[in-house]
Amino acid sequence: QCAQARCADSLPHACRSALPIYCEGEQVGQITSNTWSPILKKYIGLGSVRTPFSKIGQVLDVEHTVEYERRTVEATVVPRPFYDPKRKRPPPGAAPAAKG
Repeated sequence: QCAQARCADSLPHACRSALPIYCEGEQVGQITSNTWSPILKKYIGLGSVRTPFSKIGQVLDVEHTVEYERRTVEATVVPRPFYDPKRKRPPPGAAPAAKG
């Protein structure tokens, strides 16, 4: 199951290596990419978790290392997309935009 999470603000930097995701001490998945979102002012991550842990609102822990010290930060499973500004979507019932 693919999931997206908003991570707590304490992650130190963008990361492209896999980070374990835990629920009550059991590894249930991994973050495959995370970075700071300047628009949301939060760290965001993409990852996969086992289906029982993929419900929207599920709170999980993501492991990360700072100066050789392992820690966990809280992350919450959220619906996709993270950010979809209304000004970028056509109003309901609008005709498709012409391509040219």
